[in-house]
Amino acid sequence: MRIKNAILLATTASLGLSACSTSLQTRISPAVPAEKVDASGNSDSVYSARQGIPYALPMRQYTIDVTRRLMSCGTPITLEVDGTSTPLPGYVLPTLGFELKATAKSAMVEGEQYLVDYKALSSGSKTTNFAIEYHEGTMLLKSINASADDQTGEIIAKTIGAALAI
Repeated sequence: MRIKNAILLATTASLGLSACSTSLQTRISPAVPAEKVDASGNSDSVYSARQGIPYALPMRQYTIDVTRRLMSCGTPITLEVDGTSTPLPGYVLPTLGFELKATAKSAMVEGEQYLVDYKALSSGSKTTNFAIEYHEGTMLLKSINASADDQTGEIIAKTIGAALAI
């Protein structure tokens, strides 16, 4: 009887300690080097196998167009004698005039990519539910939901109850 109780206690303790924590983990998604990707988008790289569900965080990207235009490149030098102005050919005052115009546009694009390790939520004594939603046509994360129902306590109680009934 003592050996049965010791085995029961050890089994119960190991079940209880192994299923006490639940956490959802993410990590940076490994990038596939551009030289490893062929024209159809396929990759033979060891980095192409991803463990988890990918998503991207939004990033604002700016496109700035700058236009410079030379308005004038110098003023001719004139000589004034007795109220009469006479231009001096080949001589110019080095005065430059520019027009500068800049326009900026911004857009939300896919930024840093991550992987969600949804398998970390599950174990033999848990029931899990995981859902991820993206913005249309992108990998941009719209929402993520996860839940885990841990049945460890109920399993331990029923195991102890069954062992005591023997």
